[in-house]
Amino acid sequence: MRRNLDRRTFLKSIGVGAAGLSLLPAVVSRAAEAPVPKRFIALLTANGTIGDAWVKSSTSETDFALGTILEPLAPFKKKLILLSGLDNLASYDGPGAAHQKGVGAFLTGAPLLDGDFGGGGDAKSGWASGISLDQRLANALGKDTAFKSLELGVQVEGSNNRHRIAYAASNQPIAPDDSPASVFERLFGTIAASAGDQEAVLRRLRRRQSVLDFAENDLLRLKQQLGADEHERLEAHLESIRDVEKRLEMPTATCDYPTVPAGLAHKKVENYEKVGKLQSDLLAAAFACDLTRFATVLYGGGTSSKRFPALGFDDTHHTLSHAGNTDTAAKSKLIQINRFYAQQVAYLLQKLDSIPEGNGTVLDNTVVLWGNELSIGNTHSRKGLRWMLAGSAGGALKTGRYVQYSGVPHNNLLVSIARAVGLDIDTFGPSKYCTGALGKLT
Repeated sequence: MRRNLDRRTFLKSIGVGAAGLSLLPAVVSRAAEAPVPKRFIALLTANGTIGDAWVKSSTSETDFALGTILEPLAPFKKKLILLSGLDNLASYDGPGAAHQKGVGAFLTGAPLLDGDFGGGGDAKSGWASGISLDQRLANALGKDTAFKSLELGVQVEGSNNRHRIAYAASNQPIAPDDSPASVFERLFGTIAASAGDQEAVLRRLRRRQSVLDFAENDLLRLKQQLGADEHERLEAHLESIRDVEKRLEMPTATCDYPTVPAGLAHKKVENYEKVGKLQSDLLAAAFACDLTRFATVLYGGGTSSKRFPALGFDDTHHTLSHAGNTDTAAKSKLIQINRFYAQQVAYLLQKLDSIPEGNGTVLDNTVVLWGNELSIGNTHSRKGLRWMLAGSAGGALKTGRYVQYSGVPHNNLLVSIARAVGLDIDTFGPSKYCTGALGKLT
């Protein structure tokens, strides 16, 4: 079930004026004359893939057949760029085990720091040593939305460096939220309450009004007692509050948002698929409502030991990924697991592609990156990675292709994504792992 609410109409009907409007979380749309925004989503699934089931055949960049794993993405083939041959070079330096290094460098393009997280054997490591691409983009381009970015998870299995892909800076991981109920409340809780309990909305408004009034009035009093430096910092803080209020006063649009089943056990293995789809629903709604433009989604985490009883077997993903190349039964199961993830990705793409925007859809104006911390599970290689892009960032990328590389650092891909979305940079991460933008994407 989906709910539909025009925020401004509702508030006027209960007598809340402009001040009240500015206090609700934004159901924001752009003014008619504003340019269509560009967006970025990164998804990580674990334990490598099976190369010969990824792409079946290829005679040219535009003439290729999807393998068993990627078949669920067939409806979006013209909006995809399949990539092979990228090397996560940063993951071969620094401390840590393979899964830790691959996850840590996925979006940072930087090695791990020293630390106490065990990764197998005697390997120890800490958090990643750089900012992640999503946060670099959000810092530069995410100032016009209520939420700078979203960090989502689907049954995240831990809280160490195998379970963090977003970094605000070196040694500053951002934890993903893997509870759809929590994500829903953060994004739409106040708005949703208005559909059935107007008094609850008013109580929230009064609470937020009193907090903001107290904070602003207190800061104004303090300004008279502080020196020039402190005065400047306080002015900047007050200006940020005024900036948020101005953003939330932008013209609003009617916004659809999903409901989350009450009491959903989001950690139960039988709900894995359902939780993944709910997170995609919420992410698509957040983009449609322009609440944010940058997001990450982590499925399980590095060395994911997820079980897939719905697929007809009870083996853990990580154990299967260690099977030898001649173990055809394990290979078949791994293909099924990776195909399951392709189905999850396809579900998100369908949601984004169903939202009209500008001359196309929200998917057309987004870059979606689906990656893995390993290329091959049983060797733990992070070279020859097979990753996928979807969407063209408003035509910045040339889609409908299978592009093969050899020995190219994956940091170059991060540069190209940044440029496509609107951040003009020449390098990303430590310079030793980056040689510029990735060729053959535009």
